[in-house]
Amino acid sequence: MSSVDSVAYFMNELNRETGMYEEILTVLGLCYLGKLTVSLTWSAVQGFRAHILSRILPSPSITDTYGRWAVITGCTAGVGRAYTVELARRGVNVVLISRNVDKLNELAREVEMDYSVETKIIQADFTEGRPIYEQIAKELDALDVGVLLNNVGVLHGTPLYLSEMSESDVWDMINVNIGAMSMMTRIVLPSMLRRQRGIIVNLSSISSVQPLPLMGIYAASKAYIDSLSLALSEECRGSGVKVQSLTPWYLNTDMLHLSPRSNPYLVPSPEMYAHHAISTLGVVDHTTGYWIHGLMKPFMRMCPTWIYVRFGHFWNKNVREQIISRERRKVTQISRTR
Repeated sequence: MSSVDSVAYFMNELNRETGMYEEILTVLGLCYLGKLTVSLTWSAVQGFRAHILSRILPSPSITDTYGRWAVITGCTAGVGRAYTVELARRGVNVVLISRNVDKLNELAREVEMDYSVETKIIQADFTEGRPIYEQIAKELDALDVGVLLNNVGVLHGTPLYLSEMSESDVWDMINVNIGAMSMMTRIVLPSMLRRQRGIIVNLSSISSVQPLPLMGIYAASKAYIDSLSLALSEECRGSGVKVQSLTPWYLNTDMLHLSPRSNPYLVPSPEMYAHHAISTLGVVDHTTGYWIHGLMKPFMRMCPTWIYVRFGHFWNKNVREQIISRERRKVTQISRTR
C-alpha cells in the first residue's frame, strides 16, 4: 500500500512541477506573440502612412519645406538619375555629383531643358576617399541645400568570398558605400541645422536586414547606412531636419544585372521606384520606398538568422556559378570565332 502511495505522491509532484513549467512557457509565448503583434502592427501603420496616406494627402512643396537645392550623389544612372528627374519635375534645383563629366553634362542639359531648373555639376570619384570632400564642401557652401540624396554605391558583379577580394575592392566599397554617405552628411547637416530645415535621404538596401554571405561587406555597409540613418533621425528630432533611410529589394538596374527581372511590379524600374519613393519624403524616416517591398521586409526580419544566412549563401553561390558559367561560354565562343 505504501508503494502505491509513493507512486501517487511522485506523480502529483511531477504534475505540479510540469504545470509550473507550462505556465512559464505560456508567459514566454505570450510575450513573444505580443512583440510580434506590435512589430507587425507598427510596420502596417508605417506602410499605410508611407504608401497610402502620402498619396491621399496633398504633398507640400519640396522647395518651400526644405530648400531650393538638392544634392544627388551617383546621379548619372539608376535610382540616382530617376530621383534627380523626380526632384527637377517638382521644381527643385539640382547639384549633380558623379565621376563621369560627360554623363553629368548630359543629365544637366536634360533637366534644364525639360523642367527649367538650375543645375550645378561637381565631378568627383568617391573611391578616392578623404581628399575629394574639401572641394565638394566649397562648391556647396553658398547653396541653400534642402535635400541630400546619398545614393552613390558600389557592388561587384560577381558574388565573392572576402578572401577573393582585392585590397582595392575592399577599400572602394568602404570609401563609396560608407565613407561617401558619412562625409556628405557631415558636409550638409550643419547648414541644415542652422536653417532648421532640410532632409537627408540615404539609399540602403533590404540586404541590410540580415548578414549575406558572398556579399558580406556590401550587406554590412548597407546595415551601417541604415543604422546611422536611424541614429541621425533621432539626433535631429525637433530640429526641423529629417533623415530617411530607403531599403529597397531588387531593382531593375545595371548594378544588379542578375536580379530577377521577370516581374516589373516585384522588381520595378528605377523610374517606377523613384516615383514611389519620393512620395514618402518627409512622411516616414524608414521605408523600403516601394509598397510591395514593404510587404516583404517584416517577414525577412522575422526569419531566424541562421536560416537566412544559409539560404543567402546557397542563393549567392548559385548566382556566382551562373556568372562564371556564362563568362566561360563567352570565352569559348570567342576562341571558336578565331
